[in-house]
Parts: sequence; C-alpha cells; structure tokens
Amino acid sequence: MDRDRKGFLSLILVMAFVSSIFILYAIYASISLRNDSVESEMLKLTLYSTHEIEAKRALLNMIVHEGRKAIIEEGTRIGINVVFANPATVKEALKELSGDRLTASIGTGLGRRERALEDMFAQEGIDVDFWCGTITEEERHSLPQQMLTAGRTLCPTPKPGRCFDLDTPANRKEGDEMNTVTVCTGLLTAAIDPTTPSVKAKITQFDSRVTPSITPIGSYVFGVSILDKKKNIASVVTIPVDSNIEIYTVGS
Repeated sequence: MDRDRKGFLSLILVMAFVSSIFILYAIYASISLRNDSVESEMLKLTLYSTHEIEAKRALLNMIVHEGRKAIIEEGTRIGINVVFANPATVKEALKELSGDRLTASIGTGLGRRERALEDMFAQEGIDVDFWCGTITEEERHSLPQQMLTAGRTLCPTPKPGRCFDLDTPANRKEGDEMNTVTVCTGLLTAAIDPTTPSVKAKITQFDSRVTPSITPIGSYVFGVSILDKKKNIASVVTIPVDSNIEIYTVGS
C-alpha cells in the first residue's frame, strides 16, 4: 500500500514538473513573441521617423533653394550680383527687391521641382506627394490608414478643392493686372528685412488675391503624404501656417 502511494506521489511530481516546463515554455514563447512585436514596432517607428524627416527636409530645402535662386534672379534684374557683391551693396539691393515677385518666383520654382523630387523618392521605393492646402486634426490622424487601404498617397480631400499640387496654376491680382502664379503661392510670403538684412519665407493664411482659392477648413499647411508599400507604413508631415523659413542672410 505504501509502495502504491509512493508511486502515485512520484507520478504526481513528474506530471507537475512536466507541466511547469510547459508553462515556462509558454511564458518564454509569449515574451519572445512580445519582444519580436516590440522590435517590429520599433523598426516601424524608426522608418516612420526617417521617412518623415527626409520628406520634410526635402520640402524645406526646396523652399530655401528656390528662395535663394529667386533672390539671385531678382538681384540680376536690378543690376546687382548678389552672390559676389559686398554686404553693404546687397543690403541696399534687398530694399529694392519686390516681396511679391520673390514669392511668385518661389511658388513657381516649387512647382517645377515637385515631380523630380517625387521621382527621386520613388526610386527608393517610397511614394510621396507634395501638396499645399488645409487639413484638420481628424484628417491628420485618419489619412495614413486611408493611404494604406487605398495603396496610394492621398491628400485630405481629392484634388483640387482643399488640396493642390505645388504646380497647380492660378492667377494673382496685382493692381489692374492678373499675373500667373501657382495656387500654393497664396500660402507663401517672402518677407524682406533690410535691417538684418535677411529674407525669410513665411507660411501664411491664404492670399485673397490668388484664385482659385483654398477652402478654409482646418489649418493651412504645406504637406507631404508618404507611403512605403513594402514596409506597410504611411504618414503625413506638414509645415504649418506661421512657420518662418530662413532663406538668406547677408554675410552667412
């Protein structure tokens, strides 16, 4: 009888030991899967950040490049080589430059470079769409999932309306004249400060002189929609209204 009891107890102990092994394995597997999931999410976050930084930097660099190019062209128009002139001469030249003309030149330049920049990202397997318009907070959060579902880059609303390509043409009334610009020019102002002296591009409320206009729902922005189909990630980055972008400072 004692022998039977000892055998039964031994069987119980063996079963408990085996069960504990299964439980430990299950816990380990769970932790391992969780760690894999965390690593996967961290990788996605890194890719998100990288894509967003690259896209936003590309847009800012494009604005700066076109701004500096416009300053050089406008300086040439009034007979001053801004690149090689001494600071005192450039300071006087800035007083004669037209903010409206610089703004129009920057806007037109952005439109010319948009496709080439989008193609550059496409060669890396990333779809991007540069645009200007308005976006609400709800759209900012929902748009990435909409892009993943659609399998393509999207704007807050179908173009045109509240969202325009950088090269979408428009007219701007200047006195008695109507000059050709881009819609996105309406969200830019080239601010010339002859006292510094410097030139900045400011993202502004929409210029009422520009038609067609952007429907004022949400916040005015310059935006980039980003989609990486292989990694299954999407994002939207924006440069909001009232942002100041340093374009040129004499002596720098």
